[in-house]
Amino acid sequence: MSNYEHQASLSGKDNYIYKGTWLQLGRPLTWSGTIAPVLAGSILAAGDGAFRVDIMLALLTATLLIQISANMLNDYFDFKGGQDRERWREATGKGKEGPAHSRIPIVVSILLTVSVAIGLSLAFSVGWWVIIVGTAGITAAIFYSAGSRSLASLGFGECTAFLFLGVATTLLGYAVQTGSINYAAAATAVIFGLLISMMILTNNVRDIKKDEQHRRTIAVRLGKKRVTRTLSILAVLPYIVLLWMAISNAATPFILLALPAFFLAFKLPRAFGHGGTREKEIAVMKQAALHHWSFGFLFITGLLVGIVVH
Repeated sequence: MSNYEHQASLSGKDNYIYKGTWLQLGRPLTWSGTIAPVLAGSILAAGDGAFRVDIMLALLTATLLIQISANMLNDYFDFKGGQDRERWREATGKGKEGPAHSRIPIVVSILLTVSVAIGLSLAFSVGWWVIIVGTAGITAAIFYSAGSRSLASLGFGECTAFLFLGVATTLLGYAVQTGSINYAAAATAVIFGLLISMMILTNNVRDIKKDEQHRRTIAVRLGKKRVTRTLSILAVLPYIVLLWMAISNAATPFILLALPAFFLAFKLPRAFGHGGTREKEIAVMKQAALHHWSFGFLFITGLLVGIVVH
């Protein structure tokens, strides 16, 4: 038991406050992990002649609420496990204070309940299979960080993000509109799966020293040198798939508008190289998020241009 948990148990309550707002606790910089793939899948469907804005917005809201819940639970369980103590302080009981640690499960329960309600309404509109995918997504969001043997602590963080914040969200964006999946949607799903995996891996490389006593992430298992090489490979793969999609006519060639984002991807592994500093390592997560936002915006713009030109 950490000192924080020990003190909380002595006082008979969890009386710690997050040093930030509820919005910051939801980590808005990472929201592109949901927004971009859902929009991309929906626009691909629009290009195939099937699109309803209400369905897209419903799916976007439900999936974003799940991601925000996962982000909050990650901080909640990290603190319970003795990590990131610098992000929390003991409550004073005076005036307005930030998010209480004890209230995070309550807020998450509300967010997930709303997500489930939206998912049920989608299921009535497009099919019962939405319930299965949604249930799997919520389960992954909870067990990503819950418990002593969470998915993240066992080294499955990148794989979980690949499946549920990349592949599933993209395919859902397409399938709820069309009722099917095609090659373009599948290839796009792989791209966004690789992108979010890169973001998670970047975060884990940065946190190797912090995680060594708490988690066996891929970064901890491989070590900094080897995992940095892995990150370099991962930075290239989405662009190989992008080029293949354009060359094979799986999607409009205007998706190549996303190519300039590679310069941001290229910077990520360099932050951990020989010339890297701790300051660069700390800042690299924001750069990873910026890369995801930039790629998503440019890719979606390319899809829209393709629809207009066509």
